[in-house]
Amino acid sequence: MDETYREAALAVLRSCPDAWSGEPLAELLCLKGVPGAAERVGGTVCSGVDGAAIDKAVVALGYDEGAWAAVDVSRFGGDGLRAVVEAIDPSAVIALDVPAAEAFASAYGAELPEAGSATSVRGRAFVALDGFEEALADDDAKRVAWHRMKLVARRR
Repeated sequence: MDETYREAALAVLRSCPDAWSGEPLAELLCLKGVPGAAERVGGTVCSGVDGAAIDKAVVALGYDEGAWAAVDVSRFGGDGLRAVVEAIDPSAVIALDVPAAEAFASAYGAELPEAGSATSVRGRAFVALDGFEEALADDDAKRVAWHRMKLVARRR
């Protein structure tokens, strides 16, 4: 990767260190709009049960271990969110809840995908979940979320 591009991406992320977590140049980007239990007590984005589940899912989805990042979309306006996504430059985006999906779609002027389907936004696979962290507490909802996450699995 071009070192100038990498430095520009890192500068965007350094400007808001508490609004993201993970690998700054991740292959998989998770967007979160509703804070979970861990974030409400000061944890970083996806530092709770959702992050632990994503850690496990990343390799099963065909991405390298640890090759994911999470962004709190509530911290950015449309242009700001778009700048962050472009800086990270992931190949796939998972919106973990409805507000995150709406923010991403709005930032890119894109349509939200139908429930249970994925779409491509500027060459990136995109899928929206209804509420990932909440789904982890219910086996049926967890299966639905996993099925949807597999729609953005990396094809090798």
